[in-house]
Amino acid sequence: VAMTNRYFLISIIPEQKNYIYSFDQTREDSYLVGISHPYFHGEEVSDTFRVFAGPKSRRLLKQYDQYAFESVMSGRILKPIVVFLEWMIHGFFSFTGSYGLAIIMMTIVIKIILYPLTYKSFKSMRRMSSLQPKISEIKEQYKSNPQQMNREMQALYRREKVNPMGGCLPMLLQLPIFYGLYTALSNMIELRNQSFLWIK
Repeated sequence: VAMTNRYFLISIIPEQKNYIYSFDQTREDSYLVGISHPYFHGEEVSDTFRVFAGPKSRRLLKQYDQYAFESVMSGRILKPIVVFLEWMIHGFFSFTGSYGLAIIMMTIVIKIILYPLTYKSFKSMRRMSSLQPKISEIKEQYKSNPQQMNREMQALYRREKVNPMGGCLPMLLQLPIFYGLYTALSNMIELRNQSFLWIK
């Protein structure tokens, strides 16, 4: 049973499996965690627990794989992306000695990696905007016949070799990376209380 916040984890691991766990928040500012087992009448009972209390550092928690501590880390769905971004930040930090500079360098690298998608999206949006006069003409001409309007629009897109979703799809492919970046930056214990230049 464990409690966690943004940066820290406290976990109690009993040696035996036959425990009942309970968690209760009786007041807004207090949390109760309970571990109990059946009452053994007249018997002497000894309980053994391991307790982990420490930072949610992926490198540290990986040392306790048998307890699955890493499952408390954010970004489980996009774990490979988050781990890669954390690895980049650590790598650039070892080179620069500043997490602020490490984040700037990582951002530049990500922009370079995503440039083909950004360029493709921008190109597609420009081609769509150049077709706007023809699209407006079709809409005006077939405003009383929506089915024919759709057919004409599709024919126009085929003729001009333009995908109306072409501007959106590359942007959608970038969303997991941006979410992974947000998760990595907002939960890395190493960034806690760090400052950059005059920014605390």
